[in-house]
Parts: sequence; C-alpha cells; structure tokens
Amino acid sequence: MNDTHPTLCIPELMRILIDLKGLNWNEAWNITQRTVAYTNHTVLPEALEKWSYELMQKLLPRHVEIIEAIDEELVHEIVLKYGSMDLNKLEEKLTTMRILENFDLPSSVAELFIKPEISVDDDTETVEVHDKVEASDKVVTNDEDDTGKKTSVKIEAAAEKDIDKKTPVSPEPAVIPPKKVRMANLCVVGGHAVNGVAEIHSEIVKEEVFNDFYELWPEKFQNKTNGVTPRRWIRFCNPPLSAIITKWTGTEDWVLKTEKLAELQKFADNEDLQNEWREAKRSNKIKVVSFLKEKTGYSVVPDAMFDIQVKRIHEYKRQLLNIFGIVYRYKKMKEMTAAERKTNFVPRVCIFGGKAFATYVQAKRIVKFITDVGATINHDPEIGDLLKVVFVPDYNVSVAELLIPASDLSEHIR
Repeated sequence: MNDTHPTLCIPELMRILIDLKGLNWNEAWNITQRTVAYTNHTVLPEALEKWSYELMQKLLPRHVEIIEAIDEELVHEIVLKYGSMDLNKLEEKLTTMRILENFDLPSSVAELFIKPEISVDDDTETVEVHDKVEASDKVVTNDEDDTGKKTSVKIEAAAEKDIDKKTPVSPEPAVIPPKKVRMANLCVVGGHAVNGVAEIHSEIVKEEVFNDFYELWPEKFQNKTNGVTPRRWIRFCNPPLSAIITKWTGTEDWVLKTEKLAELQKFADNEDLQNEWREAKRSNKIKVVSFLKEKTGYSVVPDAMFDIQVKRIHEYKRQLLNIFGIVYRYKKMKEMTAAERKTNFVPRVCIFGGKAFATYVQAKRIVKFITDVGATINHDPEIGDLLKVVFVPDYNVSVAELLIPASDLSEHIR
C-alpha cells in the first residue's frame, strides 16, 4: 500500500475471505496480514488520512464492521502488552494507537477504567443568598472625620425583595468531537511490514510517527530506499530506447542486470548511436505533442526542450518557484526584440503534472496560478513556440509513462 490511499484493501480482503470464501476470522486475518505491506512515503498530514466514520458507515457498512473488529483486537493486544498497573499510560497508548478516533472503549476492556462514583445531589450549581433588603433608604453612620463631624453614607435600596432562593446555573454543552477512522493506524496493524523510503525517513517513522507501534511490533519496521525499476520505466514504457539498448549491448540481460548498461560507454562517441538515441527521444515527444493537444488543446512543437515537473503538488515540492522562474523568463522575453529572443532563448515547453490534496487550498492556488500563467503565455503571438506552459490534468502513472520518456529536463527542486 503506497501511503494510506489504498487502505480499504485490508477490510475488503477480509470481507472476501470471510463472506465469500467462508474462512474464519483467524484464517482470513493471517492471509491478509501476510499479503499486505505498508509503505509510508511522507510524514505530512495528507499521507496520514483520517476518514469520517459516519460517511464510511453509510457507504461501506460491512467494511466498517470489520474495521471495528480489528480495532477491538488491537485494543486487547495493547492491554496485554502494557497491562493495567499504570492506567494513565495504558489510556494514553490506547488513545494514540486505536484505529477508531473519539470512540468509547469496547465493553470488554472498559471496566478497567471505571472510576469510583462520586455522589452529586444535582447536576447544576446553586447559589444561595439569605440577605433581605428593605424598601426604605438607610443611613449608615460612620466614624468622625478629621474635623470632628460625623459622616454618613446613604444607601438607596429597591423595593423589599427576598432573594432567599436557589439560582440554577446550567453548564455549557460539551462539544462532541467527530468520529474518525485512522487509516494509517489500520495500515500498520493490517500489514506484515511498515517501511519508509530512505534511511533517515524510516528512522523518523520509527521514532516519531509510529513510535508506539514500533514499541509493540519492532520487527515490522524496515527501510526500503526508493529506486527506479528499468523494467517499467525503460523496457515497458520506452520501447524505442529499449530496442536501441538491446541492439548496442547485444542482449536483453540489462533489463534484469542493470550493470550491463555500462557496456554502452564504449559507444558514447558513436554518431550512429547518438542519432538513434535522439530519434527515439523525438518519437516519444511526438506522442506527448498529440496527447497535450487532445487533453489541453495546446499545440507544442516536438523540437523544443521538454522541461517537465511531475509530482504531488505541494509547497515543499517547489512548483511555485518553478512557475515564478517561468514568469521571470517570460518577462525578459517581452523586454527583447524578436531577434534577441531567438538568440538568447532555447524553445521550451514547460509541463507540470500532479495532484493536490483535497483540502490543501494553497496547493490548489498554485495549480490555478500555473494554468493562468499558461493561458497568458500560450496565447501571446509575440512569444509563439519559444515558450509554452502546460498543466496536464488527471496526472497518474499512465500519464507518467508517457511524459517521462519524452522529458529533456526533469525538475526536482529543493
């Protein structure tokens, strides 16, 4: 599971095994845990999703039943691990580690936290006042002042009023927090392995993000440094380049043994290889030209530099810095004559792709800004094909398989 987005595969697999295949709970849970693993790619909140319990219950009632059962088993395991000697610590662990947020404890363990009853006469506070004020004006005589004269203070009272009464004070109504399903916790519980994608990231996962789970199941946590498989990103999605590599290395062994690619070094200065390599790149760019025309309506030329930044839209990914650089380039172009522009600038197509988290307003504003800049530049007849800006809609792996082989410059800004 890449982050928490596909977490429902856990209760779905359990549902299939129990309801359709007739397995008992323990058999189904054993298969599910051995099948599923969880990769955490980032510690940002959008990768640690919490879903509305009410919404899930309406849409997926059976899956919610299964999640509730998994949560109850987790509670029992936490109680077994930490015992009931330190109830404060146990309560803290349960609050942090449970899959269900803002839920009462299951009845099977709730009695551990029952506190002695305190006798209270009434839920409301009362104020008792026994003073009686009469309707007359009263004069209170005080001590003599410095001149030897007596001073007095006149108190005017309202009509006689007996306030020997109990005045109720109602408490403020308690705010009930919404019930949530913590998908990241479900991933950790349901998977046989939890890993980060770099050594330092995996340490953060263990020591900060899921430290309580690491204490409970240290054997689950591991590191898998991110890599790129040549089987998908060359052999599968870049057939023209794959054919060239196979031709010049004399074998397809490079697909499984990447060290074989080193054999291309001896042909680095070979003009035939260079020409074939350029032609493979151009054929991939022509595919992207057709794709962009179909999806966005913008026409670009394949002989321009394809400057591509495709990744999740986020402030720390620096798409905003990239588009600011493009705005600056456009401004400089507008200050030049047509001849100066052709001399000083290489034709460039700046392609953005990625998705913003549903509630990440700033990321959505960045997307809007990119599309607005593109609309301005792409319709400027003075600039023409010298600069184009395109935001690719609905970016996914299939789109990536099309764009990446066509990329001349891949942007990764820190």
